[in-house]
Amino acid sequence: MDSAAAARLLAIADGSIGLALELAEKGDLVDALGGVLTGLSTGDTATDLHKLAGRLGQVGNEADFELFARWLRWLLERIVVVKSGGPMPDALIGEETQRLAALASLDRWLEVWENVSRLLDSVPVANLDRKQVALNSLLAVIATVRADG
Repeated sequence: MDSAAAARLLAIADGSIGLALELAEKGDLVDALGGVLTGLSTGDTATDLHKLAGRLGQVGNEADFELFARWLRWLLERIVVVKSGGPMPDALIGEETQRLAALASLDRWLEVWENVSRLLDSVPVANLDRKQVALNSLLAVIATVRADG
């Protein structure tokens, strides 16, 4: 992997070498998440969203879902930090985070972060369908962006 790709994974992993290595092993999943992230701010999400959710809901892809859940929590946390005036994330990922943060109010981002976190936490406890949880979580983000943006 080139140094730019390694730096991006390390930024997403918040400096955790273990998580960065896990992300590197799941390069196609990271690419899919990146496509959805870009689509969230541009409004072009339907195909990527359903493809990703289908993958996450498949039997045997529990680890992919866990990685998705960590990524989505990470993204929402960064948006809330940026929106509340905190430090900007690494330049490699900061532009998309800042673009998304600007599309809705802090109150809306806090609400979606809380609701999505609660939903993701319920998956193992209530044996929820991972595909539906992924779809509902990302649709909550999309609704937030479109309602205020």
